[in-house]
Amino acid sequence: MEENVNNHLLKSYINNLKFFKWFVLIMAILVFLRIYFSEHFDN
Repeated sequence: MEENVNNHLLKSYINNLKFFKWFVLIMAILVFLRIYFSEHFDN
């Protein structure tokens, strides 16, 4: 029982980690694009 609960927590933790990784990646891309375009449109 205890082992099963730990396994479940580990799986949900890994899923959250995957989601978080994608979230960070998307945010980084958005920030990059924003900076990139603001640099170009200022000139």
